Amino acid sequence: MVKVDPMKKMLDIDEQIKKLKEKQKRLISKAQREAGKFLMEQWNVNDLEQAKELIEHFKEQALQITSTQENSESNDSRTSSENNNHVNTPSPGNSGQNENIQEEKVLQGS
Repeated sequence: MVKVDPMKKMLDIDEQIKKLKEKQKRLISKAQREAGKFLMEQWNVNDLEQAKELIEHFKEQALQITSTQENSESNDSRTSSENNNHVNTPSPGNSGQNENIQEEKVLQGS
């Protein structure tokens, strides 16, 4: 079996990390360009300064909207998490009494 030099492996991993960070930067730049292009097309704006002024003008409203959406998503995920932690109720025809008695005995240390 061929033994891999640990230093070479570390350098390879470092190189992969650098490439991934560069790729991430390119993807972020592309997303920002696409968002800017979309905004300017939708608002029918041709001047960059005018676009900046409009963005600044609507900044507070945009922040409120995104904040509201984030809070809503946070509440949704919290509710979902709480529902997943919820104890299932016994099915019809099974009162669940035996299970409850066993749970009580375990809790009481019996």
